Amino acid sequence: MQTTSAPDDAAMLVIAGPKTDFIDEEIEQIKTYLNKGGKLLVLLNPFKSPKLTGMLKEYGFEFADDIVVDRMSKALGGDYLMPVITSYVQFPITKNFDVASFFPETRSVKVSKNTIPSVTAKELALTSPVSWTINEEQLKSGKADFDEKTGTRGPVPVMAVSTYMTTPPEKEAGAKEDASKEPESAEKALTGQKGDAAAPKAPLKARLVVFGSSLFASNKFFKLQGNGELFMNTVSWLAEEENLIAIRPKSSRGQPLVLTERQSLLTFLIPVVVVPLAWFVLGIGVYSYRRRTASG
Repeated sequence: MQTTSAPDDAAMLVIAGPKTDFIDEEIEQIKTYLNKGGKLLVLLNPFKSPKLTGMLKEYGFEFADDIVVDRMSKALGGDYLMPVITSYVQFPITKNFDVASFFPETRSVKVSKNTIPSVTAKELALTSPVSWTINEEQLKSGKADFDEKTGTRGPVPVMAVSTYMTTPPEKEAGAKEDASKEPESAEKALTGQKGDAAAPKAPLKARLVVFGSSLFASNKFFKLQGNGELFMNTVSWLAEEENLIAIRPKSSRGQPLVLTERQSLLTFLIPVVVVPLAWFVLGIGVYSYRRRTASG
């Protein structure tokens, strides 16, 4: 609201879980930032931000108004709407990444098959084969069964990356002016010879990463399995600090333990119910035995 552009010295622009959509002026500001070779990290929410997702389609991404349901998560003691990710496509962000991550309330993030030549996009994280997508109407009605007309069967991509090669406007204008006035100067400009003020600038590469879930990096889930590592790898790649990927010192803090439904039940029953009850019964038995002995 107080500026007309992203700061020139910004390492990246982060859009984390927008609850309201962007206005047209803001969309243009984001595109201008990317045209300068900017770095963009977007964490989306299901069924929201149609203008933002519409802009991201220009950079090779494809979206649907859906949310992912995953049976695998329920088997691991989680929630149907918190898909577990164990399948990653090889990329600097996910290279040698073999830790499960969880994407609570995630929408699908696909790569368009018809991208423009200057865009290269790739899907990085996929849900399990026993997952599928449902629309908002199904979610509100509580009917989460797979519908072939509106849904997609897993594996469902929920994270994707894109690079966009952009040519600075000064290069195009300078090249046209040189070509019309002096062919030799245009040739020198294309070869990058020194002494020519109209020498073209090198193409700029914008980097974009889109997650279908904004909650996966929230305080509640950041330390769950590989969520934090995946997020930090993404930040390092966007900031062009690939040497920091996957070599950060491990935290000495405890990691959350994900249990199945049966394991969770046993973990509750044994220490909370069975053991105290056993001591209670044993105490009654000892007390009864001593009373009988004393009366005898």
